[in-house]
Amino acid sequence: MPRLAGGAIAAAVAKVPDEFLAGDARFASPAEARAAYAGHLERRLAAASLFVEEALRALQRSVARAGRRVRADGGRRAASTCQAGRAVAASLPPTTCS
Repeated sequence: MPRLAGGAIAAAVAKVPDEFLAGDARFASPAEARAAYAGHLERRLAAASLFVEEALRALQRSVARAGRRVRADGGRRAASTCQAGRAVAASLPPTTCS
């Protein structure tokens, strides 16, 4: 079930100031623009599971390719990748990774 329910999108779009929406020539009024944006976001939310599924498939393909590369070079690439990852993590402020 979507986390945004019960009119949450319409409520959020309603808070956008008229001045922000008035300059869009595609809509006759700010109310028309709000309705269009809310409808667009509702449709995107309804299709969100498709995006999540594809992202998971892409992640699985990426992990599989990385595993094949590591096996092909005897693990040397994995070691250098881990070293690079640790170096980046060490350079970040502590609150960034918490």
